[in-house]
Amino acid sequence: MVRTGAILAVLLLLPLGVMGATLRADDSLRIAEPIEGNAYLAGAEVEIASPLPADALIAGTLVRILAQITGDALIAGGTVSVEAPIAGDARIVAGQLEVSHPVAGELAALARHIRIGDKMGEIRVIGGTVEVLGGASGPVSVYGNDIVLAGDFTDSVRVVAANSITLAESVHIAGSLDYNAPQEAVIPESAKIAGGVSYVGSASFLPTAEEAQVFALAGFGIYVVVRIVAGMLVVGLFVGLFRAFTRTVVTEVVGMPLRKGVSLFMIGFLLLVGVPLLLVFLAMSVVGIGLAFLIGAAYLFALLVAYVLGAALFGALLSRWLLKRKDISWQDAIVGFLVLSLLNLIPGVGFLLGTVVLATALGALGAVVYRSAFAHE
Repeated sequence: MVRTGAILAVLLLLPLGVMGATLRADDSLRIAEPIEGNAYLAGAEVEIASPLPADALIAGTLVRILAQITGDALIAGGTVSVEAPIAGDARIVAGQLEVSHPVAGELAALARHIRIGDKMGEIRVIGGTVEVLGGASGPVSVYGNDIVLAGDFTDSVRVVAANSITLAESVHIAGSLDYNAPQEAVIPESAKIAGGVSYVGSASFLPTAEEAQVFALAGFGIYVVVRIVAGMLVVGLFVGLFRAFTRTVVTEVVGMPLRKGVSLFMIGFLLLVGVPLLLVFLAMSVVGIGLAFLIGAAYLFALLVAYVLGAALFGALLSRWLLKRKDISWQDAIVGFLVLSLLNLIPGVGFLLGTVVLATALGALGAVVYRSAFAHE
């Protein structure tokens, strides 16, 4: 109970550190002027031409980093090019990845083709073809099909290659080289490996139970992060584009008496449960199938809108309680979605709270739509 309370306390304090963030999304997005706080950027093409002062979360088909990122970076894209330093850690998922400037912290990446041309802090990458050409000052772990190593490595290097591993003549490893590959690598005479070489050979590439657990946790973590990021972008854009409509729905709940809030929750819960039952009843007859399809489509659309409005509602309540602010902004909605997503990771609590918020938002949406449709002149 104490542990759950501590988690809730931390989550409720998150809005205080997120309000200064910058959220931008466009088909072609170029950041050429200084921005403040953390950056959340998305677009078909994203280009960072001005330094980012804090952490950055970037998603796009083509992503180019041309200016320094002072904090950590989380990047997802088809083709990602890092052409400027990253002062913190970098987490990157891409089809094609090229890193030509240093990452001071840890570079963790998953891509079909990875080329690292400058010295990194720590390296943990998985790819098809992986070229680590600049060395590293920390531990290195590389998993791939064809792997190339070059440069100076201050710590140990661990490699698992499905096909081949190639060492450049200039490679210098201060620690040890441990590698697993179908065939033993040819180590040039000019190469220096102070800690010795350990060759596993054509051992099974199936992970151990411990490694499988780590991979499973990593996969779940990536899924959670991508889901939260996508949801934050959708919520922020919706509230930014339909601010008046969002304010109208949120006002139905925020600051109202508890009795009315319970009424809206009951209305939303009845819609949440009753509409699917109605659809089943209509689908039992040939005449009702078409009507069931139309109602079902409207119901799904209403659920999606209520899902977004629920985040905005929760964010508005947090903003009202913590910051004493009555208006609703897209930052409030993003914070609400983030806190709800994190609370959803707590078994039982997340599902119950999510259901209450969704049903209340659905009830408020229904009340606004009903009043707009049947308002008397």
